[in-house]
Amino acid sequence: MSLKGLAKALGALILLSASAAWSDVKLEQAKWDKAGDDEVKVTLGPQVSSYQIDIQSPNDGPEAQFMPNVGSKTYLGISYRNLGASLGLSNPVDESTVDQKGESSATDFHLRFYGKRTYEFSYQSYKGYYLDNTEAINAGSAPVGIKYQRSDISTRNISFVMHWNLREDDYSLGVAFGQDGHQKESGWSYFASAMISDNKMTGDSPFIPAGTSGFDRLADLQELDRQMAGLGGAIGGIWARGPWYVTGVAALGVAWQKVYGKFATSGNLDESFMGYFSDAKVGAGYNGERHVWDLQLHSDNTTTDFLGGTVDAIQMEMRLTYSYRFQNVDLPMLNTLSLVLD
Repeated sequence: MSLKGLAKALGALILLSASAAWSDVKLEQAKWDKAGDDEVKVTLGPQVSSYQIDIQSPNDGPEAQFMPNVGSKTYLGISYRNLGASLGLSNPVDESTVDQKGESSATDFHLRFYGKRTYEFSYQSYKGYYLDNTEAINAGSAPVGIKYQRSDISTRNISFVMHWNLREDDYSLGVAFGQDGHQKESGWSYFASAMISDNKMTGDSPFIPAGTSGFDRLADLQELDRQMAGLGGAIGGIWARGPWYVTGVAALGVAWQKVYGKFATSGNLDESFMGYFSDAKVGAGYNGERHVWDLQLHSDNTTTDFLGGTVDAIQMEMRLTYSYRFQNVDLPMLNTLSLVLD
């Protein structure tokens, strides 16, 4: 299943989670307990991350799906109050895939500050891509059984997303995705959302294999720079029974885009217009007093419609982690920062 297909499946899970929570609305008191201010949670587990580029040809024609060949990572995270940081340490790539898909290098870093206002900072840098659907786009561009490989294609993404919780007593992103407390009963909320991003994809030659039909001028594209700023909204919810939970949140908004496209044999494009962004997360697991097991999937998507087609940049992250809570911890230097960001 492609990352886009997985994102669609995540959307269905989000709706199920939110609808279950919606049916159990009680506004008399908070439906979750906040973690103690003296608690530090350390998290460890496997993680799979990717930054996919999809180029949709005009008139709903063929779609080229470029993906990096990256291995899993070991996720290491630490949280204190509403502050959190994570790091993905790369594991070796399965050597059996290198001949088929080529080699890629990646840097993937995230900072998440959960609270009434949740802030997320991301930085991704990938080099080396392969065309996942080579057989469907242009079977002659690579030997049978081998993907069309582009070691020269590189991407870079810097983004900031903010979600302002408008029903915090019912549902907390910190509890749902950071386990910074415990959900006592099911709940839901809606959010005001904002995003800013700067991303770039570039290659030494056009991304689309030579001789591929249906892409018109997009077949000549070899660099795309995008700066975006957008506003939107989100809805999320959690189903909770004791320490067990299922949660999801989805955001959608419109974004002003400054777009620069470089073409191999035709004039460059430098325009500003409107596009959209989306942000989705789902999670499930066990949130005990000291021990936490958690499965999470995150997906962010920025979309640009131009020249009759579409270019999507899809950030996907999946991880399965174990966490342990340390108590009676006081970090004075971080206490002030926690209050400022809450």
